[in-house]
Amino acid sequence: PPRSTLFPYTTLFRSQTDSIPAVTAPTPADGAATAAAMLAVTKNTNDGGSVYVVGNNVIFNITARCNAGGSTGNLYLTQGSLVDNLPAELTFVSATPAPTTAPAVGSSGNIEWDYNTGGTLPSGCASGASGATSYTVVAQLAPGTPNNDQFTNTATFQGLPWGETTPQSTSAPKQITAITSSPGDAGRSEER
Repeated sequence: PPRSTLFPYTTLFRSQTDSIPAVTAPTPADGAATAAAMLAVTKNTNDGGSVYVVGNNVIFNITARCNAGGSTGNLYLTQGSLVDNLPAELTFVSATPAPTTAPAVGSSGNIEWDYNTGGTLPSGCASGASGATSYTVVAQLAPGTPNNDQFTNTATFQGLPWGETTPQSTSAPKQITAITSSPGDAGRSEER
């Protein structure tokens, strides 16, 4: 065909094939893929301290949430609970938000917040979850606790991931030391 002034060039297509070497597929991994809910709980005292005078109140701040590192690839929960176990050295004064169960004021034991449905779980733990993520517990350092007694108060957050039958849990311990008098009282003598 004659060449056009618009397209003065002729295009030739060439293809060449080389022999492609065989490739061996890697050995498949044994086992099953797993996914996990990413539960997170933290516990600290309101003032960040760890030494308190017997008879005084200690305020604990607890946070419970899921998927703290992001929401990609994590399982939602269907139900769960947050439990703050007050040891014998601490007695219950109050908790907010209101717990599902708690010991009587002046007693030790478990303070528990139950999440019976996905909507009551802490925010981020289920689609549409709007439950609290911050909790406050006020406890009194029990009279009669020996001087320099060290003990641990632990909060545990657990939940049941979608499609699972075994709950997952994580805990946050806070160590406390009880003293019978304030360091500011050291060296004082009674004047008569």
